[in-house]
Amino acid sequence: MKVLGWVLCSVIGVNFMFFVLTFVPAFSGIGPDPGLADRLFGSYRVGGWRADVVWVFASSAVLFFLAVAYASSRSARRSRAYKLVVTASTVWLGCFVVYVRFILIHMMG
Repeated sequence: MKVLGWVLCSVIGVNFMFFVLTFVPAFSGIGPDPGLADRLFGSYRVGGWRADVVWVFASSAVLFFLAVAYASSRSARRSRAYKLVVTASTVWLGCFVVYVRFILIHMMG
């Protein structure tokens, strides 16, 4: 369970980074010019979506199920990192809702 906690925190950290960078026009490319994300991830598309957007959606789905499994584990509750992992997972779910809304408004037109 300790390794699962580290994996959850790492993936949540990467997702928070993408979340913050989404609001930076130089990265996300909102406006007339393509951003850094378009140049880095633009050639990797899944269903028409950039790789960073697909990563956030897919990892959030996996995070949800892993966080529920982690939170319900008795051995994880004894861990010192339990509150951090559960709090970060909960905060990320709220940020994910904001991320989805922002992406749908700005990428779908």
